Amino acid sequence: MPSLPLKPVSPKINGNRIVYAGLSLLFIAVILLVIYAGRPVVTADQWHFLDVISAYYQHGFSFRDVWEGHGPHRTPGYKTLFLLDAIYFRLNLKLEIYAGILALLAMAVMIYFRYRESMRDSVSSEKLQLSFLVIATVIFSFNQWALYFYSLSSLDGFLGKMLYVWLWCYMDKGIRRSLSYEFILKFCLVFLLILLIFGEGMGPAVILVTLIVMLLSGFCSRAWKEHKYRALIIFTVVTSILSQLIYWEVPPKLPQSAHLFDAMLVVFTQPWGALKYALATLGSSILNTSWFRISSYADTAQYIAGVIVIFAYLAAIWLFFRNRMWRKTWLPMLFMLYSVLFLGLLLVGRYGVGDLNSTGAPRYAADLQLGLVGMLWAFYYARYSRQPVAGSWIKSLAVASTISMLVMQAGSVLLVIGMAPFQRKDNLHFVHYLISSQPSDYFTNPPPQFYCPNPGLCVEGVGILRKYGLRPFHAVSKYDRKQ
Repeated sequence: MPSLPLKPVSPKINGNRIVYAGLSLLFIAVILLVIYAGRPVVTADQWHFLDVISAYYQHGFSFRDVWEGHGPHRTPGYKTLFLLDAIYFRLNLKLEIYAGILALLAMAVMIYFRYRESMRDSVSSEKLQLSFLVIATVIFSFNQWALYFYSLSSLDGFLGKMLYVWLWCYMDKGIRRSLSYEFILKFCLVFLLILLIFGEGMGPAVILVTLIVMLLSGFCSRAWKEHKYRALIIFTVVTSILSQLIYWEVPPKLPQSAHLFDAMLVVFTQPWGALKYALATLGSSILNTSWFRISSYADTAQYIAGVIVIFAYLAAIWLFFRNRMWRKTWLPMLFMLYSVLFLGLLLVGRYGVGDLNSTGAPRYAADLQLGLVGMLWAFYYARYSRQPVAGSWIKSLAVASTISMLVMQAGSVLLVIGMAPFQRKDNLHFVHYLISSQPSDYFTNPPPQFYCPNPGLCVEGVGILRKYGLRPFHAVSKYDRKQ
């Protein structure tokens, strides 16, 4: 019996109304969570950034102030936005979170466009849109709830991820077409700017992923024989080296980590411990580990989830190459490799220095879940491809991954909804503490360490907030009255 013709996927909004409606609902749900429980005042690492604001009001804008690092990281992009927020909005940190969520939405739309292009000839419009909504629940996952509450993580993290995805979308189209030197120069310039402005600690992972996929693409398509493709790889390598030289050497210099080699040695000399850390961290990408923190089965659940994720990644990578998916797009491979390399950075940067409590930290969920997006994409492509490999088990795999992912995401939503009232209460309590406390209170009765990591730093920071009329002191500012 002849198969019915597939309904074409319209590029117009009416032809994608299911996806746009679903993305709108997810966006609104996250915004409502932020309105209710987002942190409205400076907390955690943001206390270190108040010096940028004080310096601006004393002697104007200085590149040195925003370029100066905090520990081993530079955040010039976020520091600049943080300063602009202080100047124009009196440090409205919830506004920063909203901007971060908008960047997350933009990233989801970009991924959808590429997802649609890769599958539009193989599946009906309705199935394509519904399958992408499963991916969208991962992009907007409540497993990354810490990024929805904390403006530094939200704006800096989501905006950075959006720029990475945009860069990879641009590269993905370029390497599968006839290259030009204009494209090579534009790509390398944008690559350099993104690495310097929003690269931070993820720079090495972004560089390695980009270069690995370029090499794989050249090998699979035999484009490496072309002079322009070789030029692209050479220019990208040079740009990567230049970015790291600028990042580490341009004054004020970052402190060189004397313990980097020791941390790497710990990973290699303690393979069993490193493996357990990796499994637990991978497991947290699908499992909101806050569910089990009070249970003796927490670690076991994470390990099992981590093993499942590893086998799912291996299956997705095999299907990617078996179905020659690279002819349509390299993005799923980029996403999976990025999450794996990000895990490698965590092994060295966290496990290697003895930080064993960072497994399952929700601030890492966005980076780890990007790999899940690539994994599901590869599964759905194999499921709906006109030349499926072992179609029956692929269908079972796609259905099982869809159901399990939706169940996990729904459970995470319920958990965060239950957590939100306590978060809101803590936020209100800390705002009241900032307004009413005396400097000595920060030493005798300090707030939770996450809100105020260092009493002396917070006392100095509160003075800056009061002096320049920044929230929560924007209504009673001496600075405003002097103006």
